[in-house]
Amino acid sequence: MRALQAHQAPPLNARHAAVSSVVRLAARAPLCSGVAGDESGRRRSSVAPQLAASGALGVAALVAGGLRRARRGSASSYHSCTWRRWKGTQLRASFGADGRFAGDFAAGPSPAYLGERLAVWDRLYARAQSELSARPKESIEVLLPDGSKREGTSWSTTPLEIAEGISKKLAADSVVALVEYLGPLGSECAPCVAADGEDDEEVEESSASKAQLWDLTRPLEGPCRLELIKFDDPRGRDTFWHSSSHVMGAALETTFGGLLTIGPAVDGGFYYDMFLGEKRLSDTDFPEIEKSVEEIRKGDAPFQRLMISREEALELFAGNPFKADLISRKVPPGSLTTVYRCGSLVDLCRGPHLPSTGRMKAFTVTKNSSAYWLGSADNDSLQRVYGVSFPSDKQLKAHMKMLEEAKERDHRKVGKQQQLFFFDAMVSPGSAFWTSYGARVYNRLQELMRA
Repeated sequence: MRALQAHQAPPLNARHAAVSSVVRLAARAPLCSGVAGDESGRRRSSVAPQLAASGALGVAALVAGGLRRARRGSASSYHSCTWRRWKGTQLRASFGADGRFAGDFAAGPSPAYLGERLAVWDRLYARAQSELSARPKESIEVLLPDGSKREGTSWSTTPLEIAEGISKKLAADSVVALVEYLGPLGSECAPCVAADGEDDEEVEESSASKAQLWDLTRPLEGPCRLELIKFDDPRGRDTFWHSSSHVMGAALETTFGGLLTIGPAVDGGFYYDMFLGEKRLSDTDFPEIEKSVEEIRKGDAPFQRLMISREEALELFAGNPFKADLISRKVPPGSLTTVYRCGSLVDLCRGPHLPSTGRMKAFTVTKNSSAYWLGSADNDSLQRVYGVSFPSDKQLKAHMKMLEEAKERDHRKVGKQQQLFFFDAMVSPGSAFWTSYGARVYNRLQELMRA
């Protein structure tokens, strides 16, 4: 523990200059190398707990976590594997031989492809609704967590209607349903393949339970157990933020006219990636995005689910080579996949989603950055916009206050204040260099891990 105690340190600029000189003379053996990796595309990240740490102990915890992650494998190796799988497939004509968008791309508001895509959607959705109305309707029993039972009709009654039959407040607070069917159904969702992510990893489901998350507005198919999930449940929060990413995606399409790629929920909110050609977004675009999102929210557009074939999906996204690539790689011939619509947006998605866009009462854009399609620098550069949303303004304000407080405990700020490390843009931008006291912490951690 002595290595973690504060000491009187020599002037930081003197140590800074000394270390910089050593680095310049020994390029093959740098004092410390920084690794920058963006793992936000994964459903869960470890960033939040690290921000909660403070002081030298916070830096020590971060270093220990980094060493453990390095032993398991880095995000960069994960992305390179994804790139090798993708590069070996046949690309659509809109991609060139180098795997990049072919030709010039001029982004602009309300692009023509929105209307073309909706025309295909309307035709496919009308057919699906006709097939739904023709399904035989039978009386079903719905079991609730408290042991009570509710009567319903297969292919007609929805979880939202069950909630409304209990109380309006429960219906308003519910975000998504958890449904476990009591017998084999031969459900239409069985052959579906998810095509809404850039990687090939699927969401792992527990073999101990046959329950599945279900849209509140999606008809129940047979006798089942039903649980209504609210925002304070991690599953409800994930659904809420995933639906919000679709709303933001709709705003990005209509405002800038780019080509959407993926938009998952992540810890602390969600993001959406968009191809805009040579155009770059900045924080000056945030008010316009937030204004467009507010208009879509007020429109209270329903989220509509549709199951379609591989060929129909390719027709639906003929104007977006990024989506077409996901379909071509992830949906085998003869398989089905699901898409959702909210407002003008139609997107590949496994769901589930909120009943409508109006459920998202509070929203803000938090930051933006650049990203690469499929995580490879050999591919097109994308514009990434992050956001967060809540069922109330009060919750959003509390969240933003928490983020401001976390900035004060940020290891990058605290570590420099305690003179544990420094940065030098001239030597190696983004790399952290230990001071003598920071090196003591690092070396002590290594000794503990090797003991």
